Amino acid sequence: MATLYDLQGAYARVAALVADSESDPEAIKDTLASIKDGIEEKAVGTLTSLSR
Repeated sequence: MATLYDLQGAYARVAALVADSESDPEAIKDTLASIKDGIEEKAVGTLTSLSR
């Protein structure tokens, strides 16, 4: 499961990719997909912990 620090780093990578006019749009798309997966895992883990 990704930590919040990992997710923050992923957002920083996306920001850097978007700022670079030569970035591959596919790289941006892949990075955003990995963030989405990490957020979903974090949310499920948090809710599971809270429901106990």
